[in-house]
Amino acid sequence: MAIQRPYQTYPPHVPYASIRVLYRGYNRVVYRGQDDHIYELWDRGGKWQGGDLFSPATGTPPAAVGDPAGYAGSVVYRGTKDHIYLLDPSGGSWHPYRDLTELTDAPDASGDPASYVYSDGTRSFVYRGEDKHIYELYKSGDSWDYNDLTILSAAPVGASGNPVGYVRSDGKSPVVYRGEDKHIYELIL
Repeated sequence: MAIQRPYQTYPPHVPYASIRVLYRGYNRVVYRGQDDHIYELWDRGGKWQGGDLFSPATGTPPAAVGDPAGYAGSVVYRGTKDHIYLLDPSGGSWHPYRDLTELTDAPDASGDPASYVYSDGTRSFVYRGEDKHIYELYKSGDSWDYNDLTILSAAPVGASGNPVGYVRSDGKSPVVYRGEDKHIYELIL
């Protein structure tokens, strides 16, 4: 049995895919609205609240053209110019958005990003590039960098689907994707 809790301050509908994340003990849902902004809804003790993450605090980020992904409070999405943008909270407020594609000089995206954390705790985002390679954006110390996982793993086929990363029970951190031949591939580095 589903329990419906209406939320009426922000858009009551989710026209695009959404993702649930857990941050600081609160359940959160992030999604792209019809106005191509990224919204969040969060549950604090049974009372849902929400907000538009494209606020003055985030520096008016570029419009979203893809669905968001989130982990540990951070949200990434594919925006205009097919760049990957990061919205990151700290201390209860949001930092100005960051263009991770520009910061790292990574190739443009043709698919939506997915977030995951390596077994060693490294925060990472993966996406499909315009050249059908799988790219990873990751934080190293205080800076961001990128890897071409297709080249590093000598993957045999280009990607036609969005990648997803995960941690296996043996501690390895692979990325899976659908190839152009409609087979599923796992990249393990």
